[in-house]
Amino acid sequence: MTSAGGAPDTDRLREIARAAPAAAVLEAFTLIEEQLRQILLDAGVDAGGGGAMQMARRALEAGLVRPETVKAVEGAAVLREPRGPWA
Repeated sequence: MTSAGGAPDTDRLREIARAAPAAAVLEAFTLIEEQLRQILLDAGVDAGGGGAMQMARRALEAGLVRPETVKAVEGAAVLREPRGPWA
């Protein structure tokens, strides 16, 4: 994936993380949601109105991702929580 400016998203996330780690987590989660939505749409599966975890489960049911992917999305959701695992 790349950002709108053409720079790899990992480079952009690294820059954000240096200044504001929590903001980088939120941005990364947004990228995960966008990618899941695109995977579902490309396969002709309704992405629905849910968030990343719901989309990951739909993608799993459709055979588009593995169970490990769903677990990874669930882990990213924990990091995204306002208190995070570090609270």
